[in-house]
Amino acid sequence: PSASPATTTATTITPEILRKVRSAVKEYYQDATLIDEPVLTLQELSLAPVLMVDILKDLICQAVESSSTPNCEALVVLLVKLHTTTMLSSEHATNGLYKFLNALDDFMIDVPKAGVLGSLIVGRLILHKVASLSLFGALPSDNDFGICTKAADFIVMVMAEIGTEQGVEEMYKTSGIDLLPMIMAPPSETAEDVLKSLATKHALPFLLA
Repeated sequence: PSASPATTTATTITPEILRKVRSAVKEYYQDATLIDEPVLTLQELSLAPVLMVDILKDLICQAVESSSTPNCEALVVLLVKLHTTTMLSSEHATNGLYKFLNALDDFMIDVPKAGVLGSLIVGRLILHKVASLSLFGALPSDNDFGICTKAADFIVMVMAEIGTEQGVEEMYKTSGIDLLPMIMAPPSETAEDVLKSLATKHALPFLLA
């Protein structure tokens, strides 16, 4: 007789899976010592690795919707842990971030702090090498972030979150990012004027080099 498989890998995300993950993460937000709970929950669910793309997007959206900076900071810690335990690959993290970025324009309408909190999460994930700044330079052509009115502002905030001391200038130079075409300048200003203002506001002078 053939041996029965030890576990069945889930290949789609059901409402029940989302509920379990969100519940474990919510408990962790309330008590940071419970960080292993969402990790164990994900392990027990035995998800196909590619499903982490949608799990990551969902958790980022939930954290941003909460308008809670502590929740967003805690989520980064959790995602970094999942990355170091190889449950979340850089490829799947990047694709999850693309899904979040695709919805960002609508988020900014509904959640005033979406830009600030989203850039905090993305910037810190790049800082911890879960993803790379070059994800913005290789944006899929069908991703709506490319036509987001605040795309350039968001990328600059992400770079400010990473920080000049952490080598963001070198990351930027090799990222393939071209900010000027993304800037939707008001009638009274040029794209160059807007970029200069952003560079000054966020203390990133290399953007003007």
